[in-house]
Amino acid sequence: MLIALALLLQAAAHPLTGVAIKPGDAMIIRPESDGTVTIIVPKADEARKLGPGEVRVSLKTVDTQTMLEVENNDSRLLDYEAIIVAPDGSTRGTSVCRVMADGKPSFESWPYKINELALLNFRRTTETEIVCRQPSRGVGSMSDVSK
Repeated sequence: MLIALALLLQAAAHPLTGVAIKPGDAMIIRPESDGTVTIIVPKADEARKLGPGEVRVSLKTVDTQTMLEVENNDSRLLDYEAIIVAPDGSTRGTSVCRVMADGKPSFESWPYKINELALLNFRRTTETEIVCRQPSRGVGSMSDVSK
């Protein structure tokens, strides 16, 4: 418990390039213009309204499937990358789609259980088309990602 608290305090003090989320978790973050992420609410619930520029991410597992929900409360669309973390700690990139603007939820799903998902490289875009991108990262590490 003390280690988790220390990690949260450290995350609040240092810019992060991304966040890690596990099934059952939800958090509110704010992507910054320099590519870093600020954690606003590490354990958020659905009732908490998003402030300007804030993003809510939640990860759920139902039966053998995993679903990520992302709400972007900004007038611009949001791009990001995702890395799946397997139970043995190995990682691999996964495809994701651009997130809609103005608080409309966007969803990603996988037909299997995911132990943990790293979300990183958030960037706002003035493009208006929702596109899905293949992963730009293969196997990698979780450095600079808040757990």
